[in-house]
Amino acid sequence: MSGAVIWGLLAGLVTIGLSEAVLRFWQRRPLEAVWKLSLIGALLRTVWILSVLSVVLISGLLDRAAFTLALLAGYLMAQVVAGLRYGRFVGTK
Repeated sequence: MSGAVIWGLLAGLVTIGLSEAVLRFWQRRPLEAVWKLSLIGALLRTVWILSVLSVVLISGLLDRAAFTLALLAGYLMAQVVAGLRYGRFVGTK
């Protein structure tokens, strides 16, 4: 069960890296529409979370409940960090 929690947290926190990649890509472009930046980031994070969750639930390799709760916790922590980073990014443009 502890392995499921660790993997769930790590998979959730990967979304911080996805957000950072979007911000780094967007630094070279003019900030025309903030909603595009937010939409691309949200889409990538959603696809990642649903993909990881589907793989784990279908495979049954890890404890499903523990992994899902840890994934949700990691994802929510990453959302807070991403929100702060996006806010600073838009504020400096």
